[in-house]
Amino acid sequence: MKTFPIQPKYEKAKITLNDCLACSGCITSAEVVLVNQQSHDEFYRVLAENNSREISEKLTIIVSMSPQAVLSIAAKYSLGADECAQKLASKLRGKLCSSLLYCWMCNIIVLISSLFTR
Repeated sequence: MKTFPIQPKYEKAKITLNDCLACSGCITSAEVVLVNQQSHDEFYRVLAENNSREISEKLTIIVSMSPQAVLSIAAKYSLGADECAQKLASKLRGKLCSSLLYCWMCNIIVLISSLFTR
């Protein structure tokens, strides 16, 4: 059985205005701050902070994963997409986060809800 590392070491992703080849100023400094808040370091910080809280004060943490992320992890560990998604869900749900949503599930929910709003 293959296991996933709890805290892999990755380089921080940094986005600047210089990263855009056709820059029209669409990435503002506020957006750079928002992207930096989505880093794995920030995720681990929030998890650690949440674990030290009293049960009544714990945050509800919801993780969303794109199909691309699941498939990338599946390829790295030689797993099928469904098997990888199940392993990720069992590792994350309950212990680290309250809910795990896959982005393709959101697409399905939107499609179904659009049937009822016509």
